[in-house]
Amino acid sequence: MAGTHLKGGPPSDKEEIIEGADNEVVQVAKWVQSKIKRVSRGEQPLQFRHLRYILERNGCKIDVLEGNRINIRRGLFKTQVGYRNEGTEVSRNIIHKIRKELQLDEKHGYDSDIFYNIGSRIPDFINKYRKLLDRLAKV
Repeated sequence: MAGTHLKGGPPSDKEEIIEGADNEVVQVAKWVQSKIKRVSRGEQPLQFRHLRYILERNGCKIDVLEGNRINIRRGLFKTQVGYRNEGTEVSRNIIHKIRKELQLDEKHGYDSDIFYNIGSRIPDFINKYRKLLDRLAKV
């Protein structure tokens, strides 16, 4: 059902789409647009003491092993990486590996902002349909 154009002159393509849409869809799009934030990507190198704090806040357990290694566990997930001391800088690649293997990555609802700043995890529904919701928010 086409909407009625109230302004003078022919409607633009965008006006026609919005006026032709159900009012509920427009309201949902406006709500999503007001709530959505851009996904934060990318790792940042950290000293191990800071990474330990972040991991523990995300429910991880860390066991230091002999031979300069550590095991990091989160529920059923586990990874092992090299470790020298608390002041050692952990590279972006190692942090990426840890996040992926412990499912603390974007694919599993933890973008970089959520991981580093201990934010709330993105709900599964939103994460699953994130691209669709992002397009809808641009209406």
